[in-house]
Amino acid sequence: TLQKQLAEEKSNIEKTVAERTEELRAAQEKLQAEDRMKQEFIALSSHNLRTPLSVLKWSMELLKKEPDEATRSQLLLGMESGITHLDEFIKDISTINDLEAGGSIEAKAINLVTVLEPLAAQTRTYTDPKQLAFDLQLPSRPVMVKANELWLQNCVRNLLNNALKFTEHGSIGLTLETTDSKAVIRVSDTGTGIREEEIP
Repeated sequence: TLQKQLAEEKSNIEKTVAERTEELRAAQEKLQAEDRMKQEFIALSSHNLRTPLSVLKWSMELLKKEPDEATRSQLLLGMESGITHLDEFIKDISTINDLEAGGSIEAKAINLVTVLEPLAAQTRTYTDPKQLAFDLQLPSRPVMVKANELWLQNCVRNLLNNALKFTEHGSIGLTLETTDSKAVIRVSDTGTGIREEEIP
């Protein structure tokens, strides 16, 4: 009957409207998620550029006033490390582009001790002029994991740079521990810490 046909058409229209509404909602959520990711990327990029630039600026100011040749050499090494960090960050951005184009991050067996040793040396370059104690605890034996060495180094370097930036007195620590089948890298400091609302 006509009434039945009209009811079916109405039901079909309502179903189509509901489907299109759901598609629009999903598209809106996707756009919002992408917008948040872009904002987070900009904030992260700003942080990753600001940290080595701050270290370079601080080292240059100390270099101008430092008469001791050995300390000047340490500061120059630290500045070189900062420049290397900026170069690695640019490579990271290139890697992100590759990943978005369908590439992958290469992971291979690496020794965490040899990965952390140069980072410890770089950190000591900055703790000595600031008269901060540096507590380094690395195992004497190799600790093998499967990871991307460059990205892992950048993660730990970022933590150490934050510790340096926010610690004026006391100490900074870098520890590598093994428990069962896990390797734990721990960075500690006596600085201001993270505000409780920012911890999540």
